[in-house]
Amino acid sequence: MGKLNHDPYINHFSHPHPLELSNAQSLYMNSCSACNLQPSGWMYSCKPCNFTLHISCTQMPTLITHPCHPIHPLTLFSTPVYPGGSFNCDGCGLQGSGFNYHCTTCDFDVHMMCATNPLSLAHRSHPHQLNLAFYPPYQTKGFSCDICHKIGSNHWLYRCGACEFDAHMKCAMSVNNTPLPHIQHSTSLPVANNVNVQYQQQP
Repeated sequence: MGKLNHDPYINHFSHPHPLELSNAQSLYMNSCSACNLQPSGWMYSCKPCNFTLHISCTQMPTLITHPCHPIHPLTLFSTPVYPGGSFNCDGCGLQGSGFNYHCTTCDFDVHMMCATNPLSLAHRSHPHQLNLAFYPPYQTKGFSCDICHKIGSNHWLYRCGACEFDAHMKCAMSVNNTPLPHIQHSTSLPVANNVNVQYQQQP
């Protein structure tokens, strides 16, 4: 788990300059340009540009097939393709400006981290497995979260269909959840119920 396990310099499609392996504790670093989370451990960075990436973020596949959008593959972009420099995530509904998976045919966008959310998980608030649903099944196009008891929008949620137990993604993956599957910074995208997020080779 040390520096010698990784190349001291890499080239990454998201940045025009070589990235150097550095310890986040040894110098000030911005949040990761890919996932916007705080730096930790060894990071790849371009110090003159204040550009920083987690090692695991540099290893994310550039082309995937995801069950949220099965008709077309999704391509990883380092910046949004839209003129305003941001996008609205079709997973969580929030705006993003960093790495995202995008379908150029449908203008479908998801945060890179939303695409890595597990397709199923367990939460201490409910005895059954919760599965990731890509829209609420109700006519109102929204739902009431059974964990925080606040209203959810017409976006992804975790739910137990048999019990009609619904939860915001953030609530279902809260740090108070036990057990909590490992969801951050894995180069293995989610697998559940024999549904895989498939890596694809770029042509």
